[in-house]
Amino acid sequence: MYLDIREQSSHLILEEYKKFEDFFPMELDIFSFKNPTDTLLSASGKVLCFKLFDKYNLDANLIRFSSSKRLHVLYKGGCNLYLSISHSKNITIVALSDNPIGIDLQYTAVIHEDSINMIYSHQVANAILINENWNRHFHQQWTRTEALYKVSGKYITDILLTNFNNIELDNDCFLFKDCFIENDYIFTMAVKSSNDKIFLETVISKFTF
Repeated sequence: MYLDIREQSSHLILEEYKKFEDFFPMELDIFSFKNPTDTLLSASGKVLCFKLFDKYNLDANLIRFSSSKRLHVLYKGGCNLYLSISHSKNITIVALSDNPIGIDLQYTAVIHEDSINMIYSHQVANAILINENWNRHFHQQWTRTEALYKVSGKYITDILLTNFNNIELDNDCFLFKDCFIENDYIFTMAVKSSNDKIFLETVISKFTF
């Protein structure tokens, strides 16, 4: 589920957040940001969590968040569910799964070739730049890297991989799904599973108040 803060009242987003702020650990305080846009994006991410709970009839009173900034784990009864939140420019997105999940969203702004060479090794950068639409390919590569970073707990320097699809790290299997929304945004979900045949059913919905 995703939300575009440009289409919503800032006051309404913050009012909605205040209804749920006691559910979140102090480490996830949205008012620690200096930039008001970052505050709104963070607040809207928290609000979207509860909108997802409503969508799937989850009782918010049975939910507890972890203080992890990479992966938010919640509990309903004895069942584990997993959340991941990301935002870029004006959009916040939240993923909910019964498998450990990481999500990363990026606005596909044009990036200079020199920046790609600074981020990646010569081999990886060349693999990106040989693509006709290399700018979009770079953002796809980067969202996969960030999503895997969130769900695996590995350092980004350990997972700057070349054009990866489904991979294994320390005997864990990670599957990826890329999607484009709003024309200029790409997001990738990385899901951890012991079964590399798992079917990733993706339901994308845009939220408006």
